[in-house]
Amino acid sequence: MDNFNERLARVAEGLLENEQLTADLDDAAAQALLDWGLNIARRAVRQTLGMDDLAAEDALYAPLRATRRLMRAVNKWVARQDILGEAQHSEMLAKVVSQAQIAYGGAYIPPTQEQSAQFLERRGVLASNPVGFILELQKLIEHALTEETL
Repeated sequence: MDNFNERLARVAEGLLENEQLTADLDDAAAQALLDWGLNIARRAVRQTLGMDDLAAEDALYAPLRATRRLMRAVNKWVARQDILGEAQHSEMLAKVVSQAQIAYGGAYIPPTQEQSAQFLERRGVLASNPVGFILELQKLIEHALTEETL
């Protein structure tokens, strides 16, 4: 368990110190995005239980890279919501889903087209509430994950 806590602390520190991940967000929205990123990272680190440090580092590389990319995409999306066209919103969602597939791993089930369309329809209502937008997006992305897989 010590390796888990040490790995998690290193990973968390890396996310918390990377200002690019939340640079365009207010404090509350940045915290919501950081919480999401830390939850993904915690899940990835949990997958390394029982691994030696070198194997764990290899196993964490892709999911943590994808987590950072997901966070940067959400940061940009939230900051630029009012200037993006409908096609660009769909592209941003596709980018987030693509990174989520890597970050959450092989058992990840992406949202259906219908779920994605419903989110994109609600996006306009959520645009004035960055925290609500991030939380609703997280809910969409994690729709099929259970407590055991989170």
